[in-house]
Amino acid sequence: MTDKPKTVDEIVRLLKNDLGAECKVLPFGKKLIKRIAVCSGGGDDYGILQEAIDAGADLYLTGDATLMHHQVKDVGFNVIFAGHHATETVGVKALSGVIAKKFGIISEFCNIQRIYKAFTLPGRRE
Repeated sequence: MTDKPKTVDEIVRLLKNDLGAECKVLPFGKKLIKRIAVCSGGGDDYGILQEAIDAGADLYLTGDATLMHHQVKDVGFNVIFAGHHATETVGVKALSGVIAKKFGIISEFCNIQRIYKAFTLPGRRE
């Protein structure tokens, strides 16, 4: 739950500022958001989306998904796709802090995107 209800646009601005996320929005639900369900990375599982709706969430925040447009429009629900990578980094950063504290070590988050490019075979296009 948020401390104060926010609009979908306010949440998108926060995601862009805090995560650098380029968001895609399906704004079919409530105008003021109080409860947010989150599934990091790829959240294109209809079961997870339905759990969010059943739990009373006003917004489903995930990295990316496909074929949800009509389902969420039919039930009047908001969805923000904030990018697979951007939504997965939040948990890793939090875990980094826990590990550092528990083991008394220095832990640093390295934000490396698209590392697979380093392994692209010669002559192969993306």
